[in-house]
Amino acid sequence: MGSILDSNVPENALINVRNEVGIFFGNQEGQDDKLIDGLIDEVVKDLHRRHHFTWTKKYLDTTMTTTGVLKLPSDLKKIIEIRNQAFLDDENKVQYQRGTDYVFDTYNTDNPPVRVLRWAQTLSADLSIRIWYYRKPTRATEETALVDVDSDMTDVLKLGCRLFYNIKKGNLEEYDRQKAEYEAKVTQVIDDDTDPDLLETYKPYHADMSNVDFESGELV
Repeated sequence: MGSILDSNVPENALINVRNEVGIFFGNQEGQDDKLIDGLIDEVVKDLHRRHHFTWTKKYLDTTMTTTGVLKLPSDLKKIIEIRNQAFLDDENKVQYQRGTDYVFDTYNTDNPPVRVLRWAQTLSADLSIRIWYYRKPTRATEETALVDVDSDMTDVLKLGCRLFYNIKKGNLEEYDRQKAEYEAKVTQVIDDDTDPDLLETYKPYHADMSNVDFESGELV
C-alpha cells in the first residue's frame, strides 16, 4: 500500500494536508477538494488568531516622511515595536509608543481602503524607522505550497477540519465531542511554541527545505 504523503514536498504542503484530511471524508471519488481547502484555511486562521507564531514575525525598514503618513503593508496584522534605525542596537531599546508617537488611521480614499501609520508629532525631516510586526496568515493555493503551520501540526489541522465541518453540518453531538480534544491540542501547540528552549525547537522552512533565521523577523 502506497503512502498518502508525497515525499517530494514537506508534510505541511497543501497536497499532503488535503490528503490526510480527506481520510476523514473517506477519500471518496470526486470528493470536494475546495471544501477541504476551505476547512484547512479556516483552521489555520483560527490557530493564528489564538497565537502569534515565531515564523510570522517580520520587519520593515522604511521612512516616515514629513507628511507624517505611512501606508502599512497589506499583510500587517499587529505591530510589535517601532524604533529609529539609528538606534537599533541601543541597549536601552528606546521605542516609539502608540498614542504618544503614532496612531493608526485608514485611507478611505483608496480602493480598497488601506491602513496607515500617522505620526503624532510634526516632523521637520524624514525619519528612518524599523517596524517589527506579526503578519497575517497566508493561504496555500498551489498544491506544493506550504500550509501556514508547522509540519508536526497536521494532527491539529485534521481534527480542526472535522470540528469545523460538523459546525457547518449542524452536527452538534459530534461537535461537542471533538471540541474538547481540539482545544487541548491547540493548547499543546501554543505551549510547545512558547517553551523556554524555543531556539532549540523547530524552525520554519521553505518548500525546498531551506531554513530561515527568524530570530529578528523576516525582512520584508
